[in-house]
Amino acid sequence: MAHRLSTICKADNIIVLAKGQIAEQGTHRELLRLKGIYYNLIKNQLDNNHINTLYDSILAMKPDLFSIYQKKIKFPEELERLHNDFYNALVNQQFLVNEEKDEYGLAVENIKKIEASPATCHITVNPTLDCNCRCWYCYEEHRNGSRMSGKTVEATKQLIESRCADPEIKQIILSFFGGEPLLYYNEIVKDILQFSKECTIKSGKILDVYITTNGYLLYEDIINDLKQYSPYLQIALDGNEELHNKTKHLKDKSGTYQTIRSNIMNALDNGINLTLRCNYSEKNILSFKDVAEDFKRYSQNPRLEISMHKIWQVSKSEELNKAQKETYEKFEEYGYNVEHMPAHRDLCYADKDKNLVVNYDGRIYKCTARDFNEANSVGLLQEDGSVIYNEKALLRRGLRFHNAECRQCIVFPLCMQTCSQNLLETEEKNKCLSHSSKNDKDELVRNRVEILTSLNVIL
Repeated sequence: MAHRLSTICKADNIIVLAKGQIAEQGTHRELLRLKGIYYNLIKNQLDNNHINTLYDSILAMKPDLFSIYQKKIKFPEELERLHNDFYNALVNQQFLVNEEKDEYGLAVENIKKIEASPATCHITVNPTLDCNCRCWYCYEEHRNGSRMSGKTVEATKQLIESRCADPEIKQIILSFFGGEPLLYYNEIVKDILQFSKECTIKSGKILDVYITTNGYLLYEDIINDLKQYSPYLQIALDGNEELHNKTKHLKDKSGTYQTIRSNIMNALDNGINLTLRCNYSEKNILSFKDVAEDFKRYSQNPRLEISMHKIWQVSKSEELNKAQKETYEKFEEYGYNVEHMPAHRDLCYADKDKNLVVNYDGRIYKCTARDFNEANSVGLLQEDGSVIYNEKALLRRGLRFHNAECRQCIVFPLCMQTCSQNLLETEEKNKCLSHSSKNDKDELVRNRVEILTSLNVIL
């Protein structure tokens, strides 16, 4: 028997009693889909929670107190007279603070600590900007035949070695991006991986390896070599076989779905951690139900994660949101581990001091979500592994924390303002660039409440 919903939701079988009879029975997810008694209990608990986004504290209120809170929160003197204990709880948990307290300044201080955190260094390597596939939504201008020279490979290894020598750094995250990095796995990636492994072992650092690939070239010998690094792969599909092949095809227009599907299965069978990224639009979103069927044998595999991403050129709509939720529930029904919408206190990787991208030509970048051209470069890698940064690198840092809307925004401690790349590209530097609508803000807060209460509820 349990009465706390945060305990109940983890049970294998939940029985809901009403008037002495069994009204509902099933798992947490199954009962939520019924939208009955259990669903309403969960919804009411979340609706009556209030979060302090600066301190990550949750105040769970009974309906009568929540009603008082809504009516009197803007009149603290009346609230104190009406319910002194409730008022004191709000003060103690800093839901009510003096107007003189600069909470925005405290949030900025917290963000700057994360920016400058020395413990983790994330180095992303682009072995090439060439690619074997052609996808209509790709933002990169592919450079046919481009590849990292031996000189730049050695400079990259020197950079990694210098980070390993830094006593403050405890973890090295090494990512391979592109282009398609597996085009030059044996010539470039393998060499850098082996060197990094030896260097981190010698210096006592943790090494985590990530590879973003379309998966078409994920051959057996590459999988066997990768196993020693326990890597995390991200591979994207663009709908079911028919729709995927219309989007992610080779240069000769031939399809890639079956080859990628086979390679994903082989990687999972060999114990590789893998995120299956579902790039969706209004045209292909429902076809991912077929993808859920195609990989059903792996739906319970803890190494497989499903991550759904709207194609960046596609606009939001209620119809698309509805279809996305329907598809999401299909994956959940089969037991897949589906990535929940993030509501974490973390910065964009590009805004952390020790994170950088090394391009095949030695140019340094901060962001992987823009084309790797000269205009976006923030510096140049030197032969000894050092980096000479340019004026754009300083400009990125100077743009943050001057937004008037952020000073008054309830979700600023969660959102941490938009990334500096967006600020570089907009003239509206005093407007919200990330969670502009009330619905966006409410969704971010709700997701954070779910994380903090460990409910992970989809409503």
